[in-house]
Amino acid sequence: MNNTNHLISSDNKGLAALMYEADINGKNVLPGKGRFVAAFAQANEGDVSPNTQGPHCLDTGLPCDFNHSTCNGRNEMCIAFGPGKDMFESTRIIATNQYKKAKELFDSATTKLTGPVDFRHTYTDMTKQSLEGGRTTCPGAMGYSFAAGTTDGPGAFNFEQSSTSPSPVWNFVSHLIKNPSAEQIKCHHPKPILLDTGEMDFPYAWEPAIVDTQLLRIGQLFLIAVPAEFTTMAGRRTRDAVAQSLMAHGFTDKPIPVIAGLSNDYADYVTTFEEYQVVSGSSPVEGANDHVQNVLF
Repeated sequence: MNNTNHLISSDNKGLAALMYEADINGKNVLPGKGRFVAAFAQANEGDVSPNTQGPHCLDTGLPCDFNHSTCNGRNEMCIAFGPGKDMFESTRIIATNQYKKAKELFDSATTKLTGPVDFRHTYTDMTKQSLEGGRTTCPGAMGYSFAAGTTDGPGAFNFEQSSTSPSPVWNFVSHLIKNPSAEQIKCHHPKPILLDTGEMDFPYAWEPAIVDTQLLRIGQLFLIAVPAEFTTMAGRRTRDAVAQSLMAHGFTDKPIPVIAGLSNDYADYVTTFEEYQVVSGSSPVEGANDHVQNVLF
């Protein structure tokens, strides 16, 4: 469902859950009242879209410019479309595909979870972490690509994704709100800063600085609860790092790490260093990298 939908909707994942529950509990059982409860959660979804036909120009029907998601230089005309004729049919198709695959996996599963239930929960100030090579993290900031939105819902004022050049006009406007320091500009390079949200606290903090992360254990399953939307590769690397750490600290069974995104807090998007350099603040699909605090790589 794109941002033109003004109805209350649980979108494709909610519909997939309803389909699964109706299958197990029966069609006459109200949602949430049966013996079986289905949940389709988000993992590392920061650079993905269910609109499988990809972004096309509303005026010409041609594919959008890949690097900037624009149509003749305008981002508002670039919209991603799903497998159906409209977003309602697309939602049904996408939900049905998820439901069928989940049921297939559920019915064919052979691995049982055995072992203790445990957790770890920590709070970290992500604005002042020391990294390898003498580097440090810095407060978050929103770049120009953030204002461009995504192909699932473009922004206004014709900002472009993957933008590396600031606008004197918008710099003047944004700096009236908060003028980023030279250190902040250097830290976020190559992303040009539009809003220095990490250093703005009136009337309240515009961007979280201290974020909480969790590791939840159910036997050999480990849920990595992170307060952001990780890209595909950022999630893969995080899962690998957790698995390696567990094995290094004596975990004998093969761990099953799973990213549980959007948990406990919201610190925007998290991408890898390589993605950040290539697109300088945004991915062609989700506008993902530009929200990142430049501290979570």
